[in-house]
Amino acid sequence: GASMLTHLFNGMKSFHHRDPGLVGLLTLAKSQKDDMDLRPPHYGIIADGIHVHPSAVRMSYLAHKQGAVLVTDGISAMGLGDGVHSLGEVQVQIIGNRAIVLPTHDAHGGEVLAGSVTSMDKCINNYRTFTGCEMREALLAATLHPARAVNVDKSKGRIRQGYDSDLVLLHDTGSNLIVLQTW
Repeated sequence: GASMLTHLFNGMKSFHHRDPGLVGLLTLAKSQKDDMDLRPPHYGIIADGIHVHPSAVRMSYLAHKQGAVLVTDGISAMGLGDGVHSLGEVQVQIIGNRAIVLPTHDAHGGEVLAGSVTSMDKCINNYRTFTGCEMREALLAATLHPARAVNVDKSKGRIRQGYDSDLVLLHDTGSNLIVLQTW
């Protein structure tokens, strides 16, 4: 069965109380009827405040916090600031943290997001704010949970002897994380 939902809420059928769709999978539990062990999948969530509303991020966290995998959906224009940038053959307009494909509207008059220009440290900060979780939980959603989702948690996702050492030194101001150094 499925073990990961990519970009939860994006491009998915809307949640409905009679037909919860893919979002409803976050609440899977052991079936009492046939004793099947049904596990909720991990889910990638873009916590930039644009792709997914903060309330939806909180809802997914409350449904299945151990499955959260923070995703930036970062594009090559990340860090370049406001303006028009190229993403391959496509022109993208950056305004703040919003990346929109030009022309700015689809056939239905809606914006077409080009991806995100929000960095992982900002996604972690947003996730903390949106969910009210502790720093430890937010960091797990950016480290151990992704490793578990792709079955490499025996060598990645933790600081342990014998594990791959992809390290980031962070400073926590109390309300924000600031990246100081990476190795």
